[in-house]
Amino acid sequence: MKTKKIVVLGCNGQVGYTLSHDFDTIHNIYPLSKEIADVTDREQLRDVCKLINPDIIINCAAIVDLKRANDEPGLATKVNSLGAMNVSHIAVELNARLIHFSTDYVFDGFKNRTYTEEDATNPINIYGQSKQWGEKLIQNNMENYIILRTSWVYGGRMGSNFYTRLMNNYEKGNTIKVVSDEISSPTYVETIAECVEKVIMDDDAKGIYHICDRGYTSRYEYAKKVFSLLNKPVEVIPCKSEEMNGIITRPLYTPLDTNKFENDFNYTFKSWEERLEEFVNS
Repeated sequence: MKTKKIVVLGCNGQVGYTLSHDFDTIHNIYPLSKEIADVTDREQLRDVCKLINPDIIINCAAIVDLKRANDEPGLATKVNSLGAMNVSHIAVELNARLIHFSTDYVFDGFKNRTYTEEDATNPINIYGQSKQWGEKLIQNNMENYIILRTSWVYGGRMGSNFYTRLMNNYEKGNTIKVVSDEISSPTYVETIAECVEKVIMDDDAKGIYHICDRGYTSRYEYAKKVFSLLNKPVEVIPCKSEEMNGIITRPLYTPLDTNKFENDFNYTFKSWEERLEEFVNS
């Protein structure tokens, strides 16, 4: 396999950090933080990327905290939407391929079946809307892109996620109260890294793909599984989403159908339970 020259934007987040470190012995990796290459500053981004002249730009830069997106919708739009557009323009100028990450939250959760790449998006919160706009701006601006939608990511050494918040509450002795009516697929960050490597190896692949660990569960059952694997006798109390989420609306059912990725890239996703056990034992 030919070694690629790859820029990783947002290298200090959980996905960007993982990709930068997993790939640094395989490819020529250029991990770029916000301070060096801010996706909201097209001129700065262009100047830095032109010096590198990458084959591939991987955009991991995003506002992913729902509360922050809700409190600062302008910032969410600037980073997740206009930032994605800026990255796509730079990719076109440099004749680079773009790999961009999106989310199950572009869907409204009303389908009650797994979502395919062909299903219409209909986000119901500001975060999901900003990511949907980012997808569309990329699609309108270029052809040589891959958009990878994923869900409930955990396992990175950097960044916050449901797993880390669960552990923080446990360590502080807080009551562990978790919603039982939000259902999707927990996804180990190493699954994402494996999928990205598959994409890198296939120069011709384009379009939107869903990637997540196989199966789905509620956040409540996920939390119970975490403590079971850790052998911690913790009472996890179920509740409804309206009790916990305040004014932020979350889609309740967003499992993603991964058949397209599995077929096109000859990849088999492991179950979320198996991947979670791998992470806990790592």
